[in-house]
Amino acid sequence: LPTIHSFWFEDAVFTGALMERMDTAFKDGDNRFLSSALDLFLPQIKPPQGDSPVSDRFLSLVFRKDTVPMGVSDYARELGVSPNYLNKTVKEKTRRKAIEWIELERIGIAKKLLKDPSVPISEVAALTGIEDQSYFSRFFKKKTGLSPSEFRKE
Repeated sequence: LPTIHSFWFEDAVFTGALMERMDTAFKDGDNRFLSSALDLFLPQIKPPQGDSPVSDRFLSLVFRKDTVPMGVSDYARELGVSPNYLNKTVKEKTRRKAIEWIELERIGIAKKLLKDPSVPISEVAALTGIEDQSYFSRFFKKKTGLSPSEFRKE
């Protein structure tokens, strides 16, 4: 029988959004994101000792729909904590740095947008929170092994 687990409303919203992103990543063959998402999701089913509401709220903010990912300092300011504290709590709970989660979301958004050839790469860059198209191209290639143009052609 399937496991039935209830979540607080805020957790359920985040979990639903995460599951949708995991579905997209699965369809796209993005195993790196899936691995990271499972690292995040599985502890939600059996929570570790000691809650970390800051890291939970951070992840909810990062994976919000229809928003442009921000930098670690921006999320820390929005959560009312220091960037160092945010990094520490996120790393303790997820075993990944805050910037890694932001980068995963940026790559996910970019991959989705690059599938539409009518969206210019400069706009894809801006919608991932990276204004400099040249930097975005280097970032995307470093993370995926393909330039945005190469990814779009495949």
